[in-house]
Amino acid sequence: MKFLCLHGKGTSAQILEVQTAGFRALLPEHYEYRFFDGEEDSDSYPAISSVFPGPYFCYYKDNSMKSVKAAHEYVGEIIEDEVRFVAPYPELFLFRYFAHWWSLGLQGAALAASVILYHQIEHPLALPLFRFAVFICGDLPFTRSPNLGVDVTEQYIKDGVMHGDVVNEPEQIVEMKRSASGRSSLKLSTDSGYTSDEEGASTRTVRRFVPEIDKERIQIPTVHIYGAEDIDLKKSLALTEMCDERLSEKYMHHGGHSIPRAEDVHQKIVEVVQAAAVKSELMS
Repeated sequence: MKFLCLHGKGTSAQILEVQTAGFRALLPEHYEYRFFDGEEDSDSYPAISSVFPGPYFCYYKDNSMKSVKAAHEYVGEIIEDEVRFVAPYPELFLFRYFAHWWSLGLQGAALAASVILYHQIEHPLALPLFRFAVFICGDLPFTRSPNLGVDVTEQYIKDGVMHGDVVNEPEQIVEMKRSASGRSSLKLSTDSGYTSDEEGASTRTVRRFVPEIDKERIQIPTVHIYGAEDIDLKKSLALTEMCDERLSEKYMHHGGHSIPRAEDVHQKIVEVVQAAAVKSELMS
């Protein structure tokens, strides 16, 4: 059983391998893991550089449709190479950066969920890319096409500059619009006004899947692991809503934006992962 492992923004495959070693050691010995660095260099996220030396990577520096499309292509190349030279992955094991207090990013989980959803949408009669997925500290996926998701560009633009992390929360955008127009609006822009490249993928438009708008759900077993004290807990819970409830395993530990080292936490992670593995076998 082979797992494809994607790290979070501002970390690396090597760091991810170290961070997840504790509970992976409790999973069956025949499980194999493949860790891949993102293609883009990145600054480290807070607290990571004091523990792990660089270099640090990300799969995309901003969340624009053009960048997300390039990241999709990169993941596709990884899968094709592994199928050709090693073996196809039956699972996608998804982790993101585990350091305490990291409040933004969650890139690996968002990318994997996006890849899975697009495969379902574009190839509805094909077999799934993976048998199941594990999301730790997950987040809603971004889209690479204008006909899916909601335009959230305004959350990532400040002083005309595109940022990789949120710089304007939705409440701030509403307040700015209220100040500008004298009345309140809860609707984010559906037309950012930015130009698109020749393939139609906008270079400066950010769209993401929203469960209230997009009806597509991840149709493979999923595992969702998150902390009760995580300041990004709402993001992890939002991702669960993009997955089929009947196929989801969920575990909330007592910690924050990290994986506690306690043995009981590791044992519970093993339980939910194995439960998803059983579900995937029943579906195959």
